[in-house]
Parts: sequence; C-alpha cells; structure tokens
Amino acid sequence: IEGQEFSIESLHFNGRHEVIQYTEKKTTEFPYNVELGHLQPADIPEDTRHEIRKLIKKIGEGLGFDNCASHTELKINSRGIFIIETSPRLGGDYITSRLVPLSTGINMEDCLIDIALGKEPDITGGRYEKASGIASWELPHGRKIEEVRYPLINEENGADEYMFTLKPGDTIPRITNSLNRDGHIITAGETNAEIRERLNTYNRIIQDKIILK
Repeated sequence: IEGQEFSIESLHFNGRHEVIQYTEKKTTEFPYNVELGHLQPADIPEDTRHEIRKLIKKIGEGLGFDNCASHTELKINSRGIFIIETSPRLGGDYITSRLVPLSTGINMEDCLIDIALGKEPDITGGRYEKASGIASWELPHGRKIEEVRYPLINEENGADEYMFTLKPGDTIPRITNSLNRDGHIITAGETNAEIRERLNTYNRIIQDKIILK
C-alpha cells in the first residue's frame, strides 16, 4: 500500500473513542521502513480527519477497546484511508511521552492512569494547539566517524532534547531497525511548518559537526 504513513493517538473510555492527536511519520525506504521521525499535528485536512475519527470509533467498538489507549497506524493515498495495524496501547518512540504533551498540553499517560482508577480523564481543559516533532539523524551508513564537535546543538537552537549515540571510531550502521538509529532530537513550536524547518536545520548542523573519514 503506497502513501504517506500516519499514526492516530486515541483514548477509549465510558463508551467514548477520542482521537487526541494525529502523527505524521517519516520512514526509511522499503524493505525496512524504519521510522526516522514524527511530526504533530499531521498535515491532514479536516474532512479526512473526520473520516479517521469515524474509523477509530469503528475500531474501538469492533475490537472492544475500552478503558485503554490505542495507537493506530494507517496510510492515506488517492484511493482512501488504509488501516495498517492497531493496538490498545500508547504510542512509542516518544510519541506519547513527549510529543503529545508538547503539541496538545494533554498527558495521555496521566489520562490512562485516571481511566484505570475509574476517573474521567480531562482531555479538554488546558488543551492547546501547537506543534512538536522528533527526528533521527540521517548519516551515510558505512562511513567511520573521525570527530564529533560538541556541543552538537546549542540551547538557543530551540531543541527540547537531543541524543547522539555514536563516538569517534564508530562506523555508522545502516538503519534496518529502530535499535541502530544514531540518536534523535525533539523540538516544539507553534506550527508544523516551523517544526519541519527546524528539524531540517538541525540535520544540517549535525552534518557539519560530525566529521567523517
């Protein structure tokens, strides 16, 4: 199935099936399809979001999702919306723990604890509409690192968090699964256009500060 990949972060409680956030994904090419980045909110038109919300409701009712979260991955192309997989769990890769709170003000982990305690989670109070993103570094695999010029990212660049796992002498691995990614950076802002531009800037900075043999 071709098309842009997304994930939908939702909560299911008291017969309600609530979409909290839409996540846009960036992946490596086939056959590995490893996730290299996430952007919130995804650039999805409102009519398509409406159809997605209806699908999440059908999924929740059909699979009996109740008192839980869900993470649903899908692709969208000219033929429609295609569900790839769904699971009654929170999203990984910092989607739930960092990106959703940064982009919405909602802590889905706290909401899930409230649901488990029989309380109604607050998914509207204090909510805001901002943007957040995470990206893994894209370095040429097979090359050896000669020098790393720290600090890689300065605080004034607007990074919320960053990590780089390789050191001088290491050979950059080919990314075939999530465990051999080279690190990541998380950032937040007002719009997803701002986040896209910022993540591209960070990638250029990293390319300049990591000297390869």
